[in-house]
Amino acid sequence: MRIIWKYPLLPDPDQTIQMPSSAKILCVHTQGEHAFLWAEVETASFPAFRRFRVYRTGEAMIEAPGCDERYVGTFHLAGGSLAFHVYEVFPV
Repeated sequence: MRIIWKYPLLPDPDQTIQMPSSAKILCVHTQGEHAFLWAEVETASFPAFRRFRVYRTGEAMIEAPGCDERYVGTFHLAGGSLAFHVYEVFPV
């Protein structure tokens, strides 16, 4: 069954989220005072761990050898005064 699930995000640099392997990332936004990542998932898919990196605006980005990063979205906290940018990390 296809369904949309949301996953909490923290303003921490490195995060791992367990979700079905076929999950398709839709967006990143805040809901209330918390940040979330929404994904379209196939509930019958086996679980997988996916890595994400979160950067604040103006923060140096990590260049990890053997990894590629793909932009997922941006969320704001503290009434919009703090912006965080989310990237999924893939091995190459």
